[in-house]
Amino acid sequence: MFHVNDWVVYGTSGVYCIVNTDLPDPTGVEKDRRYYELQASKQKCRTYVPMDSSIRMRPVISKEQAHALISHIPDLDTPLCTEQGKNSAEKYYKELLQNSDCETIAGIVHKLTERRNKLLKSGRHMSYTEEKYLRRGRDLLDSEFSVALGIPQEDVASFVRKNMPNK
Repeated sequence: MFHVNDWVVYGTSGVYCIVNTDLPDPTGVEKDRRYYELQASKQKCRTYVPMDSSIRMRPVISKEQAHALISHIPDLDTPLCTEQGKNSAEKYYKELLQNSDCETIAGIVHKLTERRNKLLKSGRHMSYTEEKYLRRGRDLLDSEFSVALGIPQEDVASFVRKNMPNK
């Protein structure tokens, strides 16, 4: 169970602060169902999430965990999708982002970035699906690192590049 002022990652929706807990159903339909009230980290909108939701919600990593993760991103061995076809890649990356911890997301963002850079050097491009999930993964990762490290989200990428060891 989460508490007020806890920062959480809610599925692939992003990073939120819990501003209220144990709320009755905001629609008034289900009297016995309880909700978290979530405030988005980078927007003014609020979201109401059932406490018994099947969508994965996990705590944001700590500052120490963020620094440790950044220091070993080049060593992460998260596999890219090897199956052919748009639907295979779509399913693979969607499930990976929905059900993963920050380390797995960092690994897939790193591997997809390496893949994109390698393809660009040879004059080719990544598939639309890989680009889409690279953007989604990077957004999730940057949001989480922003909260964990206490820096603006737009500064996260340069912070990570500066603090990640080169291989």
